[in-house]
Amino acid sequence: MQKLWALVDIELDQPEELKRLGAIMAAPDENGNDKLNDMYFAAISLPQQVKNVKLLADAIKVLIELERKVLRIDTAPDADDPAKVGAEAGASAAAAAMEAFEAKVAAARENKAK
Repeated sequence: MQKLWALVDIELDQPEELKRLGAIMAAPDENGNDKLNDMYFAAISLPQQVKNVKLLADAIKVLIELERKVLRIDTAPDADDPAKVGAEAGASAAAAAMEAFEAKVAAARENKAK
């Protein structure tokens, strides 16, 4: 999941480069249609990125819940049990990553509005 978060960060940090790549890959047919390039631009669009992050955040939430069940972790971690403390740290990291993503989305929207 770390690699997926990194991919989302790259997509949000460098949208202009991804758009230039789409322009380079453009190969319209004789009627001027380029369905592959249209799909590419739809895939790198902000709504799709938001959807991808939401799906990733949901997957992390499910993963953490399953880990808590398997490891029989209570809601309050014990300071002396490293497994419980590690699971709480993972949940905190996921929440922090989601907050950082939301900030990037807000910044991207502000830039787009300008």
